[in-house]
Amino acid sequence: MIYFCPAKKQKKPNTYSFQSFNMPLNDIQLPASLLADLYGQMLVLTDDAEKVKGKRIKEEGVAEDHVSGIAEEYVADSTPPPSPSASDLTPSAFPPSASSWQALGHNQKDISIVVNYAGITHLPDPELQFLTNILSACKLSLADVAIVNYHSHAGTPVRRFLDHFHSKTVLLFGVTPDQFGLSARFPEFQVQQLAGVTYLSSPPLEICSADVQLKKQLWTSLKRIFSI
Repeated sequence: MIYFCPAKKQKKPNTYSFQSFNMPLNDIQLPASLLADLYGQMLVLTDDAEKVKGKRIKEEGVAEDHVSGIAEEYVADSTPPPSPSASDLTPSAFPPSASSWQALGHNQKDISIVVNYAGITHLPDPELQFLTNILSACKLSLADVAIVNYHSHAGTPVRRFLDHFHSKTVLLFGVTPDQFGLSARFPEFQVQQLAGVTYLSSPPLEICSADVQLKKQLWTSLKRIFSI
């Protein structure tokens, strides 16, 4: 068995000659200069290396969790609000109170549409479709109005109606100003201002839908009211 130990340096740097000694391999001790030549970089013991590696993994894990948290928070904050569903624009009971008043629509623009039909809660489907088309032409929807069947509320003081629905505009279809409780009299399709409220009186929807001239008159008045 051959064992090595350093001898004197020769002329060339980093060059060594070795002589054989009878020394166990585990007892060999290398000088610091030779260790520096053999290992140009810092030495790390195995235990220390494991500690450094473990610390690095832990730090990377914490950093990854932090980044993930920020990403989740950004997604949560940047997630757009859900778009309104169709049910938001469909007819619904208005207003949600213990009152006996019922209406179709959400009344978002304080526009009251008064109809008059016996034996039905609101109005027939064909008339509702015709009215919906009119609203669409005026750039409105059921969300903007409250459609009230006045047949079940005949004789109710007009002020109570106006206060309950916060009416700024009242369209009367098949209900005359006198029947509605107004003291003023004005002809059909005449835009009338009374006490800060805009009124329009018209024949019933089914009559207007079947008559071209009436539809034209109605449209002319509505354009004036809604500045179309």
